[in-house]
Amino acid sequence: MVPSLRQAALDLRFTVSPGVLRAGRRLEAVRRAVSLIDQDRHMDAVTVLEPYSSHPDTWNILGAAYGHAGDMASAEQFFNKAASAGCRQGAHNLAELRRSRE
Repeated sequence: MVPSLRQAALDLRFTVSPGVLRAGRRLEAVRRAVSLIDQDRHMDAVTVLEPYSSHPDTWNILGAAYGHAGDMASAEQFFNKAASAGCRQGAHNLAELRRSRE
């Protein structure tokens, strides 16, 4: 069984970036997803963010949701996409995830 990110005690970071603040409906989706993650409703958070999954601002949060749900492959994919787009939190989370596998 693959442990979730919560079980791995990783220091994951996700906040709402200024780019998302100007995005209207996407902002509401991000806020809702973060709330769902805090409630341990990780796959519900993924469902909320799926319509916005082509936006770099959501990739790090999707990675966190998948990671907390125990889907490390998807978490790594989204953290990598976020980091490649210049998201420092995504880069941090990717490093944390990889460190946890060592």
